[in-house]
Amino acid sequence: MSDQARAYTVVVAVDQIHTSSKAINHAFDLCGKLAVPYRLILLHALALNKPSHMPYLDDLDKACNADLKEQSRAAVASIHSFARRFEGRIDYTVETVEAYGDAGSVIDGYLREHHPQLDMLVVGTRNRQGVAK
Repeated sequence: MSDQARAYTVVVAVDQIHTSSKAINHAFDLCGKLAVPYRLILLHALALNKPSHMPYLDDLDKACNADLKEQSRAAVASIHSFARRFEGRIDYTVETVEAYGDAGSVIDGYLREHHPQLDMLVVGTRNRQGVAK
């Protein structure tokens, strides 16, 4: 695909619906106004705790990660439910990524690997510490 035919790629980093709904609405509104082919991706990143490899602490990390995974499943279900209101009007996909580290580095690594031609990243939070790095 040539650069001229490449779709304008918008990724919305989505955590919980209550913190990301404005970002999602903004991205859908933007894509609805684009006069060029676009690709809209709602990205949910799960940042896991690295194993500590220490007795007892490693068990805590595993338990915490299990809780995080359960919360992530619920968040992704909410994302799908929220985005359904746009079906038939705006094309989109929901992608998830799971890796060790903070949310910013997980998102950054995923985008560099899977979407190196990214045109716009929409973030629905004010906690930019991880993404700013």
